[in-house]
Amino acid sequence: MACDGQVLRNSSDFAVLNSFGRDFYKVLTKIDGNVIASPLSCMFALGMIHAGVKGCTKVQLAQKLKLPEDGACAAELFLHVSNLLKDIQNVELSLANKAFVADGLDILEEYYSVLQKSFFAEAENLNFALEDATDKINSWVKNRTMDKIVKLFDGKWASPFDPEETYSADFHPGSKSPVKVPMMYQRGAFVHTHMQDYDAQALVLPYAGGDISMVIMLPNKPDGLEELEKKLGAVELREILKDANSTDVELFLPKFKTETTIELGPYLALMGLEFLFEGSADYSGISKNEKLSLTRMVQKAFIEVNEEGTEAAAASGGSFERSGADVRFCCKHPFLYFVAYRGQFSLFGGRVSLPTLN
Repeated sequence: MACDGQVLRNSSDFAVLNSFGRDFYKVLTKIDGNVIASPLSCMFALGMIHAGVKGCTKVQLAQKLKLPEDGACAAELFLHVSNLLKDIQNVELSLANKAFVADGLDILEEYYSVLQKSFFAEAENLNFALEDATDKINSWVKNRTMDKIVKLFDGKWASPFDPEETYSADFHPGSKSPVKVPMMYQRGAFVHTHMQDYDAQALVLPYAGGDISMVIMLPNKPDGLEELEKKLGAVELREILKDANSTDVELFLPKFKTETTIELGPYLALMGLEFLFEGSADYSGISKNEKLSLTRMVQKAFIEVNEEGTEAAAASGGSFERSGADVRFCCKHPFLYFVAYRGQFSLFGGRVSLPTLN
């Protein structure tokens, strides 16, 4: 793979990110209930590890992530993505990644420089022997999540929902009894496609600026989510949307909040990356003091979906019957969503099994 800045700028744009994203979402289907996760953030964290591993560990990791073995080439890929996302208009996005290294170990200046330049990240020494070491890591994750990731989803919709149209509606969570949820409504022109091979349909709900959109995938059957997730394991987002067209749609979408904390180790192991946590892994590109080991990777993500990015009260009442549009897209049973860059690769994604606002 040539190190010429073309990794993400040719006909196979974003193939590296999409390949990892497919595998990442596939293993996360093992998590029950509502889920929000970021394959991009995880990929960046693994890219930071790639910058610090040597020998066979670098070869193995490069193969698994489909990255160049050359550290400078891989770093250029992540720098390009970082700059791409930094330039997005109207939506604030910041990926929060950090490497915690045991106290007393000197972090190599070369490694620290790569983190700052290509990943807009940092490394910090931490005394893991202290009782509050885990609390400090969790506190950093919490603070960065609330300060940064939430802001992505506080961006304005390109076409906001009218709070006056929000009403109380039944949501059918699989085989369980229906529950009342605040259901948003609007009618307009949306990019939509019938996913014939998946017994589902997809709709693109853009944020202001046009670069970022939420792609919602709704099974045709109320209990069809599990089957849809299985089928999506081998397909790219842009492949699903290639035949999508703008059409007149009546959209019914519940308001929801989801927050997920994921210990990534077991899921990365399912993706064939267990060697990163083994004693034989070579992290000599991070510090020369003594042999390092990777003990933990954690991701925390949060999403809030409402009428226009601010809290709004839902009006109570019966279900409204609408008619006349070409498509009726009613999210009244479990569905998937992906917050994507121009429909090309996923920044965040997840599952709504039961909409909650807590």
